[in-house]
Amino acid sequence: MLTLCHRLSGENDVAGLRGALVLLGLLGDKIPDWAVEQAYDLSDVEAFLSDARVTAMETKDFAEVDRIKTALTALGIEVQMSKDGVKLKAPPGFDGTGLEGVL
Repeated sequence: MLTLCHRLSGENDVAGLRGALVLLGLLGDKIPDWAVEQAYDLSDVEAFLSDARVTAMETKDFAEVDRIKTALTALGIEVQMSKDGVKLKAPPGFDGTGLEGVL
């Protein structure tokens, strides 16, 4: 069952992971911050950063990408960039305030 929990965590299946943890008796009534589903849609911001990254890779000028990453991190947003693309994760309760200064 722990293997299943690990797989669900890796797939970001919050609902499935929550159910498995409840079944194991490891999760009570209070849902911890890490298990709260992200309510704010950051897909537009991910696309914006991804486009800036593509441009930076072509021009070898990463100043704009660095600026965006720094601003997002200052808002508490976790930024993950890999060869597979850009993934952003907002902190619990994030409402989008401050994003206008990033885009």
